[in-house]
Amino acid sequence: MPDHAHVIFALGARLGVGRCVSRWKTVCRKQAGYAGEWQRDFWEHRLRDDEASEDYGLYLFLNPYRAGLLPRNAAWQGWWVPDPKRFKFMELLGPHGEPPEEWIEWPEEKFARLATGE
Repeated sequence: MPDHAHVIFALGARLGVGRCVSRWKTVCRKQAGYAGEWQRDFWEHRLRDDEASEDYGLYLFLNPYRAGLLPRNAAWQGWWVPDPKRFKFMELLGPHGEPPEEWIEWPEEKFARLATGE
């Protein structure tokens, strides 16, 4: 997305989510040479036991395609995952990393539960 980031991560035992996000912003600023200011707050959602990170990963991956920010046949350069085997849907992407067209056309209801956390 052009003005924000989506990140899926697992917390360890030492840092709470606020401190973890603060450290992440610091590392990103240093690595990218970002001189601007980060938004002070953030929105977080803890996955429940019955929720799968696969669903959220797919939702986040499709976000710029469904919003019309990327052409359907383009790879999303902003998508990064340290271990591509982490998400099974990545095995189904096209030769350039693009999603199948039918994924982009899925109705919003398919993702409604993820967006609301219900």
